[in-house]
Amino acid sequence: MQKQPKNKNRDWTKSHRVMPIATLLLSTLVLDLSCSQRPVLLKIDHSDDLLPVGPPPNESDGDPLPPTPVTSAPIPAGGIPVSMPVTPVLPMPMPGVPKFVACTEQSEKCHPHQMILADYSLGKIIYVNLDDPKKDWDLDVPGGARDIQLIGNNRVMVGTVENSGGPYGWHEVDIATGKIVKSVTGVTAAFLSAQRLANGNTLLIGDGLLGGSGAVVVETNDKKEVVSKRQFPGQNFRTVRRSRDGHFFIGNGSNMVEYSADGKEVWQADVGAQPAYMALKLPSGERVVASGHGGKIYTYDAKTGLKTKTVSLPDIDSTHSMTAFASAFAIIPNGNYVTTNWSGGTKTHGNDGPQVSEYTPDGKLVWSWKQQASRISSIYAVLVLDNLDLSKAHDDTAGPLAPVQSAYP
Repeated sequence: MQKQPKNKNRDWTKSHRVMPIATLLLSTLVLDLSCSQRPVLLKIDHSDDLLPVGPPPNESDGDPLPPTPVTSAPIPAGGIPVSMPVTPVLPMPMPGVPKFVACTEQSEKCHPHQMILADYSLGKIIYVNLDDPKKDWDLDVPGGARDIQLIGNNRVMVGTVENSGGPYGWHEVDIATGKIVKSVTGVTAAFLSAQRLANGNTLLIGDGLLGGSGAVVVETNDKKEVVSKRQFPGQNFRTVRRSRDGHFFIGNGSNMVEYSADGKEVWQADVGAQPAYMALKLPSGERVVASGHGGKIYTYDAKTGLKTKTVSLPDIDSTHSMTAFASAFAIIPNGNYVTTNWSGGTKTHGNDGPQVSEYTPDGKLVWSWKQQASRISSIYAVLVLDNLDLSKAHDDTAGPLAPVQSAYP
């Protein structure tokens, strides 16, 4: 006599009650895995264990357990036991943390920690690491040092001084070692500013270069070829800077003048003293100007062009022969100004100072650094390296340092 088939509901109820045990064992094994463990092979003793969990279609025992999804491997014919790999449960990936984060707070941690300074009197640059002074170095620069720029590949470019006797040009210096790794000289006579462009060429800006008149801007390359030349009105100027809109800021006596690339005057302000030393333009359109012998740094409104804020530097020359001198400055990400206060052209000003300070745009002194007299005489340029990607070239065409991106002109 042929056996009657088992009651379907009774068979389902049996597997329904067995499966939570298999599921529990599977879950325990999965939870025990870590990223360092190899996948575990789970031995399945009977193919019934691979049946779906939950009530059959259109049926209910009145109090069903919540369905638990199970991923199963195909069952070989004949019900041969199989080993099924269990995929470990990996942690959800965390959002990437930026490697270089600008410090934008008005707090102690945002004061300068790493700087490269140019010393006019001693003709050298100085690397200062306030967190790890063992990494400090000093470098005597052939032709002296006036302008400094981070140019990428862990290097800075140093432009020579106009009255040093030469050789005139630029040097590339490795930040880690403080050694010159490349020099390009002899393109022009003495100049006052040097800037590396996004295309890899270099701007040299000086008085009457290559037979020109006024402030002459020469674009050159490593082969010493002159790629382009522009000239603007200007006399007794010092550090020349560009802005993101392609404009140039050039001193003309006591006036700081903003010119478009084709030489049209866009804006100017009389800073009350000579030389009108340096200017930067912020993304807001505000202009910030160092007044040289005026000893002040002024901020000018973007719309009206009028002066709105003033930073007054103290007199530091111990001989009292020179008042405060507002030379090159840097704008750091929290909006403050890191200033240099040049104390004179002789080699005896090491005790005058502090020569490097940080102010809010409203003129509040929030930090200063007293230099070592044995290393330094008179600082007149500063490059703050904190939280920058040293592998990329940076400039101050937008105020605070940022990767070079502006096309020239």
